Parts: sequence; structure tokens; C-alpha cells
Amino acid sequence: MRTLEARDLWLGELTTNGASPWTIRNYKSATDIAFVTIANRSGVAVTLLVITDIDRDDLVASLAGHVDITNPDGQCRKRAQSTMATFSTALRSFFSWCVETEKLDRNPMARVKRPKSPVRVPKAMGSEQCKQLLEATAGSRSAARDTLMVLLGLTMGMRLAEMSSVKPDDFYPSLDAPTHLRIVGKGNKERRVPVPLVVREALTAWLPLREEQLKRWGVQAETLFLSQRVRGDGSMNVSRETVGQVYERVLSSAGLYQKGRRVHVARHSFATLILEAGADILTVSELLGHSSIATTHVYVKANPERMMTAVEANPLAQSLTPRT
Repeated sequence: MRTLEARDLWLGELTTNGASPWTIRNYKSATDIAFVTIANRSGVAVTLLVITDIDRDDLVASLAGHVDITNPDGQCRKRAQSTMATFSTALRSFFSWCVETEKLDRNPMARVKRPKSPVRVPKAMGSEQCKQLLEATAGSRSAARDTLMVLLGLTMGMRLAEMSSVKPDDFYPSLDAPTHLRIVGKGNKERRVPVPLVVREALTAWLPLREEQLKRWGVQAETLFLSQRVRGDGSMNVSRETVGQVYERVLSSAGLYQKGRRVHVARHSFATLILEAGADILTVSELLGHSSIATTHVYVKANPERMMTAVEANPLAQSLTPRT
């Protein structure tokens, strides 16, 4: 089978199984680059590259060829570890699928060493900074909307994509008296997160304004949040870009904007603060919708005071008297 034909079938199956558009985009880009490199190495057109002709050395060469990048000024630099890890993961996933679907007898990526994935400490904010961020929404053009949007990140740990796609009907058992919010996360994984009082109050403030705005423009919207103008499809559904712009604007207004601080900083702050308040890691993992608890461990930091308290809490540390 032609390699690109198999790749497109694989991406189609990933899409059907709920992979996000950004995962599909990243995997397509990675495999495009790898297969062009392998085709050039083999002396054939990429459209004629046959999947069974790809071996381990081809894949190692494609990975090695992707490490360096040339800047517009002609200077060469190394790609980020995270970029290389994604590149490798895309190839590993594709060739594993090829073996599972019996397009290949063996996986040529099986013996290729995985690039190291960097362990990054999330750029979380402290409780006082979170309060500053929330207070800054008062100066927004749509203060009620932006306050609720920021609260969903700070008090419920929602991702950007989740905030942009959440609908009024997702509140359970009703919009008037919600106790939980149904959130559909990565891979269409569904979770229900408790709605705190501060979010219920912000929701009550936003909903009448939402209805007024829709009535004024004479349009409909599926999403809880609205854009500031009617979109090309005739709706006022909020976009990911709008949610991102709101957070960047509010972060700047609060004097908290830093490189790398965007919507996800609210989610990181939520996780860090509730862990520090004593929540167990399993609960935090469920609230965040992580598929693996290993992902949640990045929020756990060694706190010297908590470490000392834990050591002193050992019954043996309290009851045994040292011999003299």
C-alpha cells in the first residue's frame, strides 16, 4: 500500500475516534515531513513511497534530519525537545496502527529510541495573583462574560477548547440551579465537575446579557459564550481565538502577562492551588480530565514545610527516644 494512502486512513480513524483537530494537524505535519525525507533518501516521489519499503534506518534518518532548523537570518538552532517528542510519537502511532491493521508484519519504529520529553513545571499563579486576574475582568468590554470565562479556568480547571465549546445545556441538572457541569475534553472524554457558588453567581449575571445580545442581533448561538459580532456562519458562537484573546487581554490588564502565560495558566493555577489546599492527586486528576495520573504529577512539587510535617507525623519519630 502507498504510504500516504495508509496515513490518510489512519488520520481518518483518529478523527472518528475523537482525536482533536490539533492532534490531527500535528500528526499530519510530522508524517508529511518524515515521508518526504524518506522518499528523498530512497530516490522516489513521496506519492509513490510504499509502506513496506520503510525500515528503521529510514525513520532514524528522518528524525535526525528534523532536529535542526534554520532561522530566517541563516542561523541554525535545535528544535525543542517537545517538538521532537511529538514528531516521534506521530510516527510511532502510525506504524503501530499499521501493524494492528495488518498492513505491516513488523513495526519499524519499535527499536527506534524515543526522544526525551521535557518535564515542565506549569507556570501557575498564586492565590493573590488569581484574585488580581479576576478583578481585572471588571474593566472588560463584556465584564460579565469575561468574569465567568476566567472563573471556569480558575475554579474548575477548564481548557481553552472546553471553554469555547461549552453549552448552556451542559449544566446539570438545570441551568437555573446547576450543581455540575458536563465537560467534554480531549478524545471526547467526558467528566462532570462540581460548579462552585462563585461560578453560579457569575452565570446568573451573564445569562440575561447573553439573551439580550442574541435578541439584539437576531441570531442564535449554541455556545455559552458569545463573540462580539455575528460570524460568517450567521451565529455568535465564541471561537477559540476569542477565548484566548480575552485571557491575554485580562492578564495584561492585571499586569500578569508573561511569555508562555495564556489560557492554560488558569488551569495550572487551579490544579496547583487545590493540591496545596490538601486535595488528593486522584481527585485532581479526575477534575482535570487527565487520562493518566502521571500527567497530574507535574503539579506536585516538593514543599519543604510539608515534607517536614510528613516526617514528624511518623509515629516512630515521635515515640522513640535516642539511646545515649
